[in-house]
Parts: sequence; structure tokens; C-alpha cells
Amino acid sequence: MNANPEREDVVAEGVRFSIYRDVPKWEGYRTASIGKVKISDPEMASRKLEEAAATLKTEGFEAIIGPMDGSTWHTYRAVVESDGSQPYMMEPMSGPHDVAVLKETGFQPISHYVSSRVQTEEAIGPEEASHPRITIETFDGRNADALFGEVFDLSLQGFSENHFYKPITRDAFLDL
Repeated sequence: MNANPEREDVVAEGVRFSIYRDVPKWEGYRTASIGKVKISDPEMASRKLEEAAATLKTEGFEAIIGPMDGSTWHTYRAVVESDGSQPYMMEPMSGPHDVAVLKETGFQPISHYVSSRVQTEEAIGPEEASHPRITIETFDGRNADALFGEVFDLSLQGFSENHFYKPITRDAFLDL
């Protein structure tokens, strides 16, 4: 029996991934997601992903997306290009076979995302940015719970209309 009823782990020699059945719909379709993807044997991974897709189809799922660990509050996206830099906190890392195997088994990009690093001056210019409703301050390390509580409120407001949005509690957010 799986310890987490929201997630089914698939483990075989050379592949590991999780199936999430309680995910937001894609384009109105009953949707599942494949996440926590780790592939060292592309052939076995293809076979196991195809088996998972067939099982999900018999269960009435009309769309399978991935990689996404259940929702966008957790790791999602496949990295298709990288300069080798370490990812930002909570940014995904894809293995050397992930993208090829996902494409081979029928996954196609449904959106694109770019992460980049630049010096603040390059991003906003040499003049200090200002906006009447935005204050930029250096975090002093104090009262982190209150600050991240504000980040939680802002995140709910900013992301609630996004694809794959799924409500999350404040405690679950702070655990992340």
C-alpha cells in the first residue's frame, strides 16, 4: 500500500517517478501528472511511462502532464536548456535523459518558462526603482514567519488564475 494516497510511486531498475491523480484539470480534461522523474535507463523509463499512461487512461484520465509533482507549488517543468548553473531555490533540475524520454513517450510542451540571473542594475537600471505601492527592502533575517505569511498572501493572489493552480494552506506553504 502506498503511504501517500495522493501519490503513487513507480520504481523499477533505472527509473523512478510518481503519479499524481489529484491535480488541476488541463483544458477541461480530467488530468493526472507524472512527477519526481529520475531516469538512468531510457528504455525502461519509456516502458514504465507507457504502462502508467495506459493505466491512467483506463481509469478515465484524459490528459497526463509532467513533470509536475502534483501542482505548481511543488517542482514542475522539464529543463530543456541550461548553462549548468545550480538552480534557484525550488527550481527544477532535469536529468540527461528526462526530456528525450518524455518526448518519446508523447509528452509535448504546453508552455515555456525562462529563468535567468542578472545583476539588479541590469534588471532595473542604475536608478532605484520606485512604485507608490511597492517597497524594496533588504531582508534582515528577523520575523521570517510574518514575511513569508505576506509572500503566501501575495502568491495566492498572484497565482490563483494560473494553469494548474491548486489551493494550499498557509502551513503547507510555510513547510515548503
